[in-house]
Amino acid sequence: MKLSYEHWHGCHNHFFVIFASASEPQIPLSRLRSLLIEQASELCAGAKGPGRADGILLIAGCDEKDQLRICPTSPHCELTIINADGSLARNCGNGLRVACLALKRAAGECIYIRVDPETTTSSDLRAPSSLIYAARASQLQGWAEVDTTLPPESEQPWAEDLHHAVLQAAKHHFKSIDGFSQPYDLSLQHLGNHHLIVRWDADTPPSQATAVLKAWAEEVAGIFKAAGKATANAHFCYPTQLKCEHHHEAQQLSLEGLSSHALTLIPWERGVGLTQGCSSGAAAASLAFLKSIQSSLRGEEELLWRAVHMPGGRVWTRLQHAPNPQHPHAKIIQVLGSAECIGEGSWKL
Repeated sequence: MKLSYEHWHGCHNHFFVIFASASEPQIPLSRLRSLLIEQASELCAGAKGPGRADGILLIAGCDEKDQLRICPTSPHCELTIINADGSLARNCGNGLRVACLALKRAAGECIYIRVDPETTTSSDLRAPSSLIYAARASQLQGWAEVDTTLPPESEQPWAEDLHHAVLQAAKHHFKSIDGFSQPYDLSLQHLGNHHLIVRWDADTPPSQATAVLKAWAEEVAGIFKAAGKATANAHFCYPTQLKCEHHHEAQQLSLEGLSSHALTLIPWERGVGLTQGCSSGAAAASLAFLKSIQSSLRGEEELLWRAVHMPGGRVWTRLQHAPNPQHPHAKIIQVLGSAECIGEGSWKL
């Protein structure tokens, strides 16, 4: 079977984008999904070319019988997010943004993307039922916004034994960082995927932060697995200053109201490891930051656009009230960022 793909990246988070209608000959969507899951490790490792990727995005639009693939002409599209290890993800900010711009490139504006409901995990930390993802292209070429509607319980409660094990692992690994004497906050956020956010108030990251994050996150992955839960993404987050070039970019994007409290994120993703960018992690870090500030300042800060810097690029985040009558206290976390197509090709599967 021949399968065409596009190679995209958002914040240097690389993806192979596949429209389900691109297989020759066409096969049932469920079979195509299974094939990609089975071969994800090989495909993302670059064994069949053109290079490495952090995941595969399968975009499908279904007919009334849920059998035929009508992409990319269907305005309502289903997205399956496959990690590089073949596991499935409920959410991926960079992936949703890439999928949105791939659809726009192929057939005009994409107005709605639904994450495939089969992308469940074995975790008993359940995804809130009111989580909704929407992606739309920005007025600035090559930029798109992903909105996640959050229920009030987006910050997850900890099981006491799990919390204790994660904290003990943090204590063990973080003591090896030179000068890491500042207190830190550790929170578990849920944006479809689980995100462990370690936030501290140092102005600059310690030199060993990346290596320590990798070691700690890998131990935490083992802790989650032993507890029978899906592995959480893990990120280091610290404050940084908004610079002049950031104001220029915000003007190009027509962003009104900028927070002076920018963030820098060092991301680690399950199924990938240390990565250049994680937009849902940036959203989770922004939520953790908002919780940490004084309640008297929180309301104003929520409405401001906040820059979140990652090794592979920058995104902008903002919290808004959600117009959802079923959940009047729900809010939307918005993430705005760029993505681009860097190649095309085909595989023989």
